[in-house]
Amino acid sequence: MSLRDFMDDLHSKSESYSIKLGVTGVGLNDSSDAFRHAWSSAVISRDYGLGIAENLGYLLEIMAVIDRGSDEEPASRMDVWNNQIGREIQISLGSTATDDQLADAVKKALDQGRLIIKAGGTSTPAISPTTN
Repeated sequence: MSLRDFMDDLHSKSESYSIKLGVTGVGLNDSSDAFRHAWSSAVISRDYGLGIAENLGYLLEIMAVIDRGSDEEPASRMDVWNNQIGREIQISLGSTATDDQLADAVKKALDQGRLIIKAGGTSTPAISPTTN
């Protein structure tokens, strides 16, 4: 499977969970986008390890800024934050967490204001993700 196919599959699954769990948005710099990043990062962390998830997340955001210019940087910072929250969720649930369990935990984080849902925004309450 190519990286593009892998990412498209994650996107499709996260969109299905978003609909199932009532996450609103169109998927760009909104709640749905935040959910997608956190859930996908949690899944990648579980399946491939924290290092791969962290590095892949950073790589994709760097590529977005290079491709689209510096105006993309606030959105990329939002995505990096949400990716970190997803990794933290995976750590807390462990390696046996199912996709459903990860989705429920990400939705809870979204409802608690831990995810950033607007480019240039902050989480509420403004908290700092832990470093691994």
